[in-house]
Amino acid sequence: MKPFDIFYAGKHTDSNGVDAEFVEAHLNAIAENYDPGVHEAPIVIGHPKANAPAWGWVEKVTNQGGTLVVTPKQVDAAFEEMVGAGRFKKRSASFYTPDSPNNPRPGAYYLRHVGFLGAQPPALKGLGPVELAEDTEGVVEFADVSLQLTQGTVARVFRRMREWIIDKFDTDQADQVIPEYMVADLEDQARAQDTSAQPTPAFSEPEGAPTMSDPKKDAAAEQAAADIKAREDAVAAKETSFTEREKALDAREAKARRDKNAAIVDALVKAGKLLPAERERELAFMDTLGTADVIEFADADGKPGKRSQLAEYRERLQARPAVVPLAEFSDLGADGNAPLPEGMSALELAEKAREYQEARRANGTIVSITQAVRSVREGRAA
Repeated sequence: MKPFDIFYAGKHTDSNGVDAEFVEAHLNAIAENYDPGVHEAPIVIGHPKANAPAWGWVEKVTNQGGTLVVTPKQVDAAFEEMVGAGRFKKRSASFYTPDSPNNPRPGAYYLRHVGFLGAQPPALKGLGPVELAEDTEGVVEFADVSLQLTQGTVARVFRRMREWIIDKFDTDQADQVIPEYMVADLEDQARAQDTSAQPTPAFSEPEGAPTMSDPKKDAAAEQAAADIKAREDAVAAKETSFTEREKALDAREAKARRDKNAAIVDALVKAGKLLPAERERELAFMDTLGTADVIEFADADGKPGKRSQLAEYRERLQARPAVVPLAEFSDLGADGNAPLPEGMSALELAEKAREYQEARRANGTIVSITQAVRSVREGRAA
C-alpha cells in the first residue's frame, strides 16, 4: 500500500462541539514527534476501543504542504485487496491530545491510530472522509457524532470480512485470520450495547394551548409519523436481509466444516487409525463441536492461548496411533500366504477381526489381532 493522506490543517469541530485550530506548526510537531519505537500507530477498521486486530502499521508521518501523509507497512494482503476493491474508501485519524495521560510524547498531538471506514460519508471535506476519535480520555475526534461507527457496524464489518475470506479460501483460513468466536463476541457486545431504539415523538399541544385543530400542524405531524414509519420499515428490511445472509453463511460454513471433517475421518480410516464402523459416530460427534466453542490454555512457556474445540479434537484424532497394524490386512499375510477372503477388502477384514476379538474377550478369551485375522481368513470367526 502506497503512502496516503489522513488529515489537513484548518479549523475543525470535535465530537463535543468544541472548535480546534490546527496550523502548520501542529502538523510539523505531529510528523516530527512520531516514533514507532515509542508508539507504533496501528491501521484498523473504524475506531475500536481496544483488542481489535491491526491490519497494518504506520511507519512514518510527514507534513506535505499542510496535509499529513502516512507511510504504511506490514499491511495484511486480504485487507489491502479489500481497500483496493473499494470496500473501505474512507479513512480517518485519531490523535492523543497534548495533555492526555496516555500521550507517549506529552506536549503535542500524537498519532494514535488510522481507521478505515466503509459506507460512512466524510467528516472533513477535501481529503476523503477523515475523522479524529474521542473514544478514550485525552483522545480527540473531529467527526459527525451521528456517523460514528457503532459496535454493531464493527461486528458486521468483521462478519462480512470473514465471509469474504471463506468465499476466497476456506473456513480454516478464516478461522486463522478472524476466528468465529471473535465475531460472535463482537455481535454479543453489539446486542448488549444497542442504543438504536429511539422514543416515539409526541405530537401533543403544550398545556393551555387552544384545542382548535391546526391543519398545517396536523399535516406536519402526519408527515413526520409517515417518515418515521418509512425509516422503521427500511431498518426492518435491512435487518431481515442481514439475517438471511447470516443464515446462508452459517449453512455454508457448516457444510465446509462437515466436508473437512469427512476428509479427515476418511484419511484416518484409510490409515487404520479408525475402523470403518467408527466413521459415522465420529462425524456426528464432530458436528456438535463448533468453532465458536473455545478452549483456553497456557503453552509450555506459560503464554495464554485459545483454540476452538473442533480444531483441538481434529488434532487429537490425527495424532492417534493405528488401531491395528495394516500389514496384517494386506492381500498377503506376513508369511506370504493366506490371501484376503473373496469379496472382502482389507478394511472389512480389519473390522471383522476386531469384532471377533471383542466377542472372544466377552467370553473370557484373549486373542491377538494376528490370531483374529487368521480366524477370519480361515472362516472360523463366524
